[in-house]
Amino acid sequence: EKKRIEDFLRSENKNLWTYINNIQKLPFFNVFILFSQKVKKIISTLRIVKENEMPTVKKNNTNGKSFPIGFGTTQKHLQVLFVIPNNKIEIGGIQTSVKLVEDLRFSGINVKIVSIVEDPSAVNNHSFLNKEGLNEIQSINILIVCGAESVNLSNELYKKFNSKRILLMQGPDHYFTPDWENSKNFVSAIRNFELVVTISNFLNDLAKQIGAKNTKCVLLGFDDNIFKFNESNRVQQIVIPCRSNIEKGLKILLPQIPELRKKGWRVVGFGDLENPKTAEVFDKFYGRIDKLKIYEIFIESKILLDPSFMEGLGLIPLEAAASGVVPIISKRHSYDGLFNNGLIPFIEIDDFQIPEKVLSAIEKAEKLNPGKISKTVQDLNWANGSSNFVKVINQLLTNSLEI
Repeated sequence: EKKRIEDFLRSENKNLWTYINNIQKLPFFNVFILFSQKVKKIISTLRIVKENEMPTVKKNNTNGKSFPIGFGTTQKHLQVLFVIPNNKIEIGGIQTSVKLVEDLRFSGINVKIVSIVEDPSAVNNHSFLNKEGLNEIQSINILIVCGAESVNLSNELYKKFNSKRILLMQGPDHYFTPDWENSKNFVSAIRNFELVVTISNFLNDLAKQIGAKNTKCVLLGFDDNIFKFNESNRVQQIVIPCRSNIEKGLKILLPQIPELRKKGWRVVGFGDLENPKTAEVFDKFYGRIDKLKIYEIFIESKILLDPSFMEGLGLIPLEAAASGVVPIISKRHSYDGLFNNGLIPFIEIDDFQIPEKVLSAIEKAEKLNPGKISKTVQDLNWANGSSNFVKVINQLLTNSLEI
């Protein structure tokens, strides 16, 4: 199947280039291109004139400046610019960044996003700024950098605009990024940026140990508009979130799935598989799905198995717990300090390689009360975390937070 798709794409690509080459041979093609460029320049000029006529907002201004309201890519003054690795907004950390941008925008802050790699097939919204639009920017108050790959561009922008720099640390990127230079850059950013905003106590402690000047912990949890407890009848179903990165531990768990099915469990998975053939071990594999579909799966399931041994926080187990699914996770410290009082809403095992430990954890999970599990995580929701994040940015913009 994979070979068939690759052959199809190659043939489509060949046909596309044949079509492009034939168009370029047409008479007046170059004249048309020149005319299009002139029209584009005129439209761009009209946008700038219109923008200069727009009302300004003095809320959250710094150094006595006011910022234009609106969504045009030609805004010359930005209060906040997010720098992200790519524009595939369905990916976890990037999805989080885009949601934060929308919440900042809703609060009245003038904010945009620029991505290092621009995938033309990705679905983007008006928050994204292309490279051409970036060249028109004259000032940026705050740069928010997401991911190790984004540090280089942020350093260039810092030299140009002398902006305050925030590293949004959503995971220990320096441990698992494949490029050594990116890893070094990430550590350097932790040590040299004016502020590191982390999404868990674990990352906050890690940033301090590496040498961060200033840190703020903002717990960006689950969306409680989607994930909530449901009294529905649950089947004997286990859910496994699948990610192909080696640190996510899926390869350890895959060989154990047939045995779980023999014991009467229906096992379903969603996400990414390194080898599509491994989907055969599941009763059903969904691939990449949205949050609403994940919730539909959760409310009919009893247990989540997450063998990942490296997380910044671990959002999926929190989403599962909020939905009444008992998460079984590896000991990875990402929830340290979050549940010191009362019930622990998950079961930790120190080694997913040993089937007996996995089976023992499943037996314990069946005895836990799904309603109590859900209640325990309720405060760790997106709304609370995002509100705290917006507060930090407002304090920086009004110079009421010293860094």
